[in-house]
This record gives sequence, structure tokens and C-alpha cells, in this order.
Amino acid sequence: MKVERRKCRLRRMMHSQERRYEMGNTLRYEGFRNVLLSQMRKRLSGKLGIKQISRRETVKNNDTVMEMLLVELEDGRAAPTLYLEDLYKAYREGATLDEILQGLCEMFTKYSAVKMPLENKLSALIDDFEKVKPLLKFRLVNGARNKRRMEGKPFSRMGEFLLAYQIQLGDGHGGIYATQVTDQMLREWGIDEAELHDIAVANMDLPQNYLLQSMEEAIGIEVDPSVKPEDRPEMFILTSKMKINGATVIFSEEVRQKVGKQLGGDYYLLPSSIHEWVVIPKRCARSTQEMEDMVQEVNEDAVEEEEFLSDHVYEYDVARAQMRQAVTRAVLM
Repeated sequence: MKVERRKCRLRRMMHSQERRYEMGNTLRYEGFRNVLLSQMRKRLSGKLGIKQISRRETVKNNDTVMEMLLVELEDGRAAPTLYLEDLYKAYREGATLDEILQGLCEMFTKYSAVKMPLENKLSALIDDFEKVKPLLKFRLVNGARNKRRMEGKPFSRMGEFLLAYQIQLGDGHGGIYATQVTDQMLREWGIDEAELHDIAVANMDLPQNYLLQSMEEAIGIEVDPSVKPEDRPEMFILTSKMKINGATVIFSEEVRQKVGKQLGGDYYLLPSSIHEWVVIPKRCARSTQEMEDMVQEVNEDAVEEEEFLSDHVYEYDVARAQMRQAVTRAVLM
């Protein structure tokens, strides 16, 4: 589902066309939620190492409040997070309740067979800084839209953005299993925000983990051979190799310089989402205001609220090693 949303965002950047959904199934959200929860309890409670299934609200990126299915496992592991809004969207797009339930059962069957070592359990990590240290990472988020989510948590400010620190427990099933670092954790570990930042930067190793692709390659479309190379729009996608929270790679000066070298000069950075930037070489870009208008339009029509990064276009000056807002010229880093 995340992959399809990503392709939709990028196609909107390229073609400025809207995505439409078929609204086939008729249960309203509350009814869908209650039936799904009841059926999951009947099918899964007491099985596959599942202790209890409940629901709760959680504050996600950009202070988005979402309802999640909370699955407690008997061995203390963190279960895959299930957001009811995402499941309901699949239902409204045509998936039946039975198909959704069957998919969830299959997912938990596979997950229950995976044996995670003790050191990857959150409860065993929090009290042992030496074990948690290699798992400290960060991600790039919008500061103004994450005031509530960042309460009681350390962060570094970078213009309109924040670097939000997290303990990354693992990855799989198309996502990352992580929990945010809190001020209380820092006190228990006996470190300050500066030390946390240095550790996370070293762990990220961004120069070895960035990915620059052509737009066509990123969204999986074939290049029309009848169109001359000079007539094709030069648009690229900058993200991480995992393509999750990939906008973070721009934090690295080495990455910014490497991108400039690959593109042969200065370039613009259009925030597609928290997962990637759209990169356009300056030599073939339209006006900065036109690009900013396009970013705002796509953000409004095609970007999930939780995945919003910014409404502003940035530019990178290779010679000056400087990244700044394209319209206001305010230096970011």
C-alpha cells in the first residue's frame, strides 16, 4: 500500500493528475472497525502467541491522530502495527472484510514463526544503553506539524525541520519497527542530546545508504523511445535504499555533494514526502514559484497527512556547499 501511495505522489509531480478510488463497500468506518475487531478476537486471541487484541488512539507524524489495533504478544515482542484507517481504505477500495481478515491471519502466522533474539525486545533494551546504542537513528519531520508528538522527546532543529530520534528495532513487512527516544530515556542512559545526535548520525551512515533514481525508474514506467533525450524532463528521486523515511538522507553534506556531482551541477529539491525528494537540475527547471505551487498542490491532493514533509522548494549550491529555501533564500545548512 505504501509503495502505491509513493508512486501516486511521484506521478502527480510528473503529470499533475488526480488519483480516484472506487467506493464499493458500504460499511461506515465505525461499523467496519467494530466488526473487524470482533472477528480478529474470535480468530486470533489465544492463538499464534497473541495474548490480547484491543484498539487505541496514537499520535503519529505531523500530529496525525490515528486508531490502531494493539496486538499484545505473550513473549513480549512488538507486533506489526495495524492502522484501522489503512485497513478501512482497503475495504472502501473493494477488498472484502473476509479478505482483509484472511490477510491479517496470514501475516500473524508468518510473524509468529519468526524468532527474535532477546536483545531485540524493547523491554530488554531500554535499561541497557550498550545494547540500545547501535539501534539509535533519526528521521526528518516537519517541526510545526509535530509539536504534540515531540513533547517530552529530544530533537535537533534544522530550519523548518526536526531530526526526531528513535530506537530502530528492525524492519520487514514493508515497514520499520521503531519507538521514539524520550527525555526520560536520556536521563536513564546518562547522555545528553548532543551525544545522542552524534551516535545516531554515525549509525545512519547516510553516504552509503542513499539512492538517486530517475523518475521513470522510480515509478516503473518505460521511456518513450520516440521522445528525444533533450525533450524529456530531467527529474530524479532522492531517497534511502529502504525507501522508508528516505528524505532523511539530505541531512548529509556528503550526500548533497555526491548528488551534485551525479547531476553535473546545482539542483532543486522538491519535498515529495517524508520518504523522498524530487530532484531537478537547475539547468532544466521552471521558475521556483511554479515549482513551489506544484509542491503545495500535490501535498494537498495526493500526500497522506502523516507523510507530509514541507510546502517549500529548496536549492543546493554545490560550490558553496549550501542548501537554502528557493523562494526566500533562507539558508538551511
